Amino acid sequence: MKKKNISWKIFVLLLVIASIIVAGCSTGGNNVSGQTTSGNDFKDIQEVHVKIVGANYVFEPTTLKKGAIVKLIFDMTSVDGCARTVVIPSFGIQKTLTESNNVITFSPDKAGLFRIACSMNMYTGEFTVE
Repeated sequence: MKKKNISWKIFVLLLVIASIIVAGCSTGGNNVSGQTTSGNDFKDIQEVHVKIVGANYVFEPTTLKKGAIVKLIFDMTSVDGCARTVVIPSFGIQKTLTESNNVITFSPDKAGLFRIACSMNMYTGEFTVE
């Protein structure tokens, strides 16, 4: 009887731990900059499509909104090789893109002209934040 009671307690404990892990994973996401919004904080969401033309990252639109949540959606049919590791130094972003994870989300907190490059600096581009 004592072994069954201990086994049952271990089973329940493992179930609770698994539930906590699953809950933590479901609230995660692609939050590169560490900035989040709660249900009470409304911010604009701007989708920007990015592709490679020649050796350049090309943005559509080219101007991002300061303070908005920006989702950079990369066209993986044009982004290949080292261009998949994207670096935006001014916002502390570095991410390796994949077919199933091709979005970088961040909230630009400063205005100006900013540079984007691959990890090897072979592919580059610029975007404006206003």
